[in-house]
Amino acid sequence: MKHTYLLFPGTWHAKGAFRDNNGNSYPVTGSSIITHERRIWYNRSAMLIHTTPLTDIECLYEITPIEPGDCATTWTAETLPMGRISGNFAIVDNTILSSAYTPQGANIETLRQLDENTYENRGALFMNGQLLSAWDVILTKAD
Repeated sequence: MKHTYLLFPGTWHAKGAFRDNNGNSYPVTGSSIITHERRIWYNRSAMLIHTTPLTDIECLYEITPIEPGDCATTWTAETLPMGRISGNFAIVDNTILSSAYTPQGANIETLRQLDENTYENRGALFMNGQLLSAWDVILTKAD
């Protein structure tokens, strides 16, 4: 099965659970809009965590395009609480892996393709060696 997330432009909807560092779980919804330009790809992601009050997290990834035959690339993004971060994507069979490190923390993420229109996204954010948050969402391609 050919990957459809990230490698092609499109809009994806997210729904699942977000966990804070105390183990509290909250519903989360969001979106991911992938666009491709000649020399750069973008992923504009938004997550709405259904806490009281609502918590809105937005992030714009700038991605070096993956060349035909390659299975890895680099990306940068600006996000709170980590600030400017750099990371890597690697494609391994049906999964896109993502990792990022800064002096303050680290991020790990998996995007496992279930079918051409669905991915299971799981990830965790660590700050100063401690788990800050984790998430488990399903990404569904918009019509």
